[in-house]
Amino acid sequence: MIVPSLQMGDYLSSQGIEKDKITIAFPGIEKVQVSRLSHPKKLSEKEPINLITVGTFSQGKGQLDLVQMLAQMQVKNFRLHLIGDYEHNASYTKKMLEIIERSRLQDSIILHGYLPQQAIFDLFPQCDLYLSPSTYELCVRLF
Repeated sequence: MIVPSLQMGDYLSSQGIEKDKITIAFPGIEKVQVSRLSHPKKLSEKEPINLITVGTFSQGKGQLDLVQMLAQMQVKNFRLHLIGDYEHNASYTKKMLEIIERSRLQDSIILHGYLPQQAIFDLFPQCDLYLSPSTYELCVRLF
């Protein structure tokens, strides 16, 4: 599992996910020895890649950009779990749902809405990649 921070890695470890299965992806470019990365599990051709992102739905968190990107991909062998409050910004969520429907991705993109923290951490081990499409955090780190 690839996570965006030491804090997230530590927290997942404290929730029972083995440390050797967690890799921290720091902002920027870094050369990493292959031995530091855990071996990815091999998926069958029919088995989807499970993606997950967590955050209140908003432009700064980038979920809409992520959905638009996935809708443009020719490969559709994925399942994206979008977790977060989507009622707070109804117009943003509506745009996302329109893209999902127009692209026929209803079976590939799941809007879970708000989930209790334990439910999120129960879902993490079932996913292959944690995505952080946020533009807000990137801007904060740059300035």
